[in-house]
Amino acid sequence: MECSYSGFTLTALQLQSLELLWEDKVRTIVNTSEVARVTLVLPSELWERVKQLAPAGRRSQMVAEALQAEVQRRERWEAFERARSLGDSLATKYGLRSSAVDDINQMREERDAELAGLR
Repeated sequence: MECSYSGFTLTALQLQSLELLWEDKVRTIVNTSEVARVTLVLPSELWERVKQLAPAGRRSQMVAEALQAEVQRRERWEAFERARSLGDSLATKYGLRSSAVDDINQMREERDAELAGLR
């Protein structure tokens, strides 16, 4: 496969190389935060699966994305737990409150009836 643009002809291998360079450049621009080099201890079987899924040079990114997703998941869980704890403390302090759903539905029906000229 070849690609021509403005008089330049590129082979498939050259296009692939340019795509990889472009991805690396974009990733460098997007990931402007500083990096830290760390040593991780992983189960051998897991590391073998990572090596099969991600080529060399992409594994750190894969691990970083997985860690970022896990950190976000845990932060959301902690926020959920705080909200549940607040709800429990409010229920203890004020008791269980009745639902406002029926009241809201009745007000909507009254408004709709007024707008339709039925009242």
